[in-house]
Amino acid sequence: MKPEPVRPAAVITKPPGRVLFLCVHNSARSQMAEGFARSMAPPGVDVMSAGTEPGKVHEKAIEVMVVEVERRLEPNQLFAYLYTQLDPISRLPRKVAHVLNELEQGTFKIGIEPTGLGELEANLRSMANRVGASLIVGALLLASALVVRVHRFEWLGIAGFSLAAVLGLYMVWKIIRTPGEL
Repeated sequence: MKPEPVRPAAVITKPPGRVLFLCVHNSARSQMAEGFARSMAPPGVDVMSAGTEPGKVHEKAIEVMVVEVERRLEPNQLFAYLYTQLDPISRLPRKVAHVLNELEQGTFKIGIEPTGLGELEANLRSMANRVGASLIVGALLLASALVVRVHRFEWLGIAGFSLAAVLGLYMVWKIIRTPGEL
């Protein structure tokens, strides 16, 4: 018989997103575990406790949690925690001053990269194509009307009217067939 392969110990590479402590009554152990885990968990981790037959929280558990909260809010503990937060807070004015200096000097740059403009571009191109085609048809009609006035070139005017009519009908057909294109 072969021995079972040894499994390597689990390595946690990042904190879990959620932690649930589950017991029968959710009245003491899971409540305290939730409190301890909540105080030690990194930001963004949801910590909860629950019970399969929930009851009321045990009085001794409340006493233990009150003692722990009092210990953490003791002035020495509170000031020790606040002292650890001084460095990030002290860097903040320097960062704000740096941004203000760049604004004053005109070297502050904000990069905006628009996205999703493909549909807008297609619509604008379609509108431009329709306007352009309409101008061509209108110019053909106007030129044909002027040419018809000259008696020697009536055939050219009629050809222009015919071409304008064909292009106009093509545009109407294309607009009806494909509403967003031309």
